[in-house]
Amino acid sequence: MIFNHHARLALATAISLLMSNPVRSGESAIEELIVSSPLHRGEAETVLPVNVLSDAELQRKLRATLGQTLQEEVGVTYASFGPGVGQPVIRGQGAPRVMILANNMPVADASNTSQDHANGIEPVLAERVEVLRGPSTLLFGSGAIGGVVNVIDSRIPRAVPDAPSGAFEHRRSSNADGRVTAGRFETGTGALAVHLDGFARDNDDIEIPGTADIDGEGDSGSIANTDADAGSGTLGMSWVKDWGFVGGSVSGLENEYGIPGGAHGHDDQAEGPGVEEEESVRIDLEQTRYDLRADLMDPFAGVETLRAQFAYTDYQHKELEGGAVGTTFGNNTLDARIEAVHNLGGLHGAVGLQSSSRDFKAVGDEAFVPSSESDSWGIFLIEDIHAGDVTWELGARFGHDEHKPDGGTVRDFDTLSASVSGMWDIDASQSLKFSLSRSQRAPATEELFSGGLHIATASYEIGDSGLDEETSMNLDVGYHLHADAFDLRIDAFVNNYQDYIFKNYTSAVFNQDLEVVEAVCSAADPDACVDVLQWSADDAVFHGMEFDLDVLLAAGFSVQVFGDVVRGELDDGGNAPLMPPTRLGAGLTWEEGPWHLGLRASRAFDQDDPAARETSTDGYTALSAHAEYRMERGPGTWTVFLRGDNLLDEEIRNSASLLRDMAPEAGLNVEAGVRVEF
Repeated sequence: MIFNHHARLALATAISLLMSNPVRSGESAIEELIVSSPLHRGEAETVLPVNVLSDAELQRKLRATLGQTLQEEVGVTYASFGPGVGQPVIRGQGAPRVMILANNMPVADASNTSQDHANGIEPVLAERVEVLRGPSTLLFGSGAIGGVVNVIDSRIPRAVPDAPSGAFEHRRSSNADGRVTAGRFETGTGALAVHLDGFARDNDDIEIPGTADIDGEGDSGSIANTDADAGSGTLGMSWVKDWGFVGGSVSGLENEYGIPGGAHGHDDQAEGPGVEEEESVRIDLEQTRYDLRADLMDPFAGVETLRAQFAYTDYQHKELEGGAVGTTFGNNTLDARIEAVHNLGGLHGAVGLQSSSRDFKAVGDEAFVPSSESDSWGIFLIEDIHAGDVTWELGARFGHDEHKPDGGTVRDFDTLSASVSGMWDIDASQSLKFSLSRSQRAPATEELFSGGLHIATASYEIGDSGLDEETSMNLDVGYHLHADAFDLRIDAFVNNYQDYIFKNYTSAVFNQDLEVVEAVCSAADPDACVDVLQWSADDAVFHGMEFDLDVLLAAGFSVQVFGDVVRGELDDGGNAPLMPPTRLGAGLTWEEGPWHLGLRASRAFDQDDPAARETSTDGYTALSAHAEYRMERGPGTWTVFLRGDNLLDEEIRNSASLLRDMAPEAGLNVEAGVRVEF
């Protein structure tokens, strides 16, 4: 194990002791620039529909998983599989169409393979999270055809601090007795900058309203086997000079969590090869990641910045059944990215090269995806042109992906994406944006080569090695009105897919001997066989809109009104799978001196347009509140906070989750904590 429980606590304690240093640096405001864009424009200057969480706002919205942290953002929901897993869903698209990044580099894990696999990144140590809604293929590859979530931290320092600085916090929550301890520390001398961080998190089984029907017994009150224990540690160093910096970091992550009830277990009524008595299943995840980065400022005439990044990830998780290893997934990945920002004769833009080499292993009873090697590379070019009140952005990317399964046929794909975008500054407070793009995605390994029993989805999955590239024609239109006490953003979009890839229910099932048969499960013994899902392609259209209004009132009060809707329809007349509900909500905040108070209510309407073989989900109201008090004490700034989620204790069925029929989301939860920054 990379870090056991005692080691994590020791690391957290060491960080807290380091933070007792009486030297305090001044507060440093993070520039509101879009780090995910090589041109580093401000949020108001980019054509991309983007959500940015940073500083105090990020701390207030922080949850156990990345998807839960982002769930209050317009256009963003999450797919849960118990409290240990929360995959971000952007405009109805999840993995493998949403790319998760750490400081602009892919998070190389196994989360794309199955909805019960957690992301190999934790939000608790993030300094900033950026969400690019809609196709971002030009910047990050075909896996970003649905959007990007970029988690940004300072594990590789980009400057030498004037004095030691850091933060430390501890949180406790009522539901599942959750506990989180996290800290970071940064110092330096001369040209050397050093970063250290770590966290420890654990929780018991979650408590729910209503009933969970995972094991067929209608359990209420809590969901068994949903406890979790996670921790990580990072050491980073950089050499910083006038010409830029070069640095690296090494980080380790452990995450052990339970899969709810029998959702992943074998059915104890069935008999035959590969079918065992139901047992509690846990996932034991370990990841070690090495990052290198170099930024050179003005290295050549006409080149503003030359940036090179490399990341090697050694990822593995074991699926434990009754304490014994049932299946092991491994993923060793080497990623590289080089980009240059240029300004030549008034032509401002960026050119870049990205590559990835992946060695994926799956060994065991539930290795429904074969071991494989995958290589990909892409080149991209983005240019912007300023013409009076209009800024144009043109971009293109060519990519190549190759998948080599063990014992199977090699498939390779060429993808070509292009976009043209424009932003018209109507006046000093209004802008109109549009983007027209063509994006392509190469099929993922699991879509091509799956072939086996996948208990997490209670199905037998069959890939299609003949799948072609997925092509999407996209139109985004946005309006932004910004005044001293008024901020309104409206975005509407249409994504027209050709050869949209999804799992399609077939009329076949497999019987107790794991033989595929053309039959329907016996009503007398419905658990004796499971459905067969075939990865298929069909044309599809996704369309929707999002709006976010903030109004500053008198006496420190402000009001927020927000909403989003997305619909996905297949060409054959059916609906796209696992679509989120329409949402509409409002919030009220008050800030005065050291106090910050907030109340937020969001109504999720009935999701009554389910895909084939899915069920509708009822609407619900999510009510949350928070209170925060900041004070200057000793060497730092102390913040005491209290937050309540699902205050109405609603029975929430997540329509984007495979467990929506079997288990609701967590019930009422109250979290209290303290944070010190210096």
